[in-house]
Amino acid sequence: MVKIAERNNVMMLRLFCLLVCVTLTSSCLGSEPSDTACVDGAAAAKEENYERAINIWAEESVDASAKMRLKAVLDCLASTEIAGNDESAAAWIIARADEGIAQAALYAGLLYGAGVGVEANIDTAVKWLDRAAVKGSEAAAFIGEKLKAVSEQ
Repeated sequence: MVKIAERNNVMMLRLFCLLVCVTLTSSCLGSEPSDTACVDGAAAAKEENYERAINIWAEESVDASAKMRLKAVLDCLASTEIAGNDESAAAWIIARADEGIAQAALYAGLLYGAGVGVEANIDTAVKWLDRAAVKGSEAAAFIGEKLKAVSEQ
């Protein structure tokens, strides 16, 4: 009975990670961010106002979910040539998270959870989500608690 529950929890965790990964890499999930928003965010990034850049890009998402906002940020990073691929985009986001930007920490957690641009690592995902939650991110707190609950069983 316990083994069945453990297997179900592992399957739920893998399904969550797969869903995030598919959402972040699929171009069929909505419109791309506007060129204006991408350029405005890139200008803010060049001025090293990274939090503003991330906010400008995230506001362009088709909905308010964390994964769709991250997709908008990734799209803008690619279209403005700040980051040419998933790995460099992940490195850029993680660097911003290291600087203490809560939204970047949330996105770093999602990237590690899904294995987009980095090797999938649930413990590292939870670490970043916890950092974002401490800075007030309700989405990070919610996602982090779900990942912890599933990974601990």
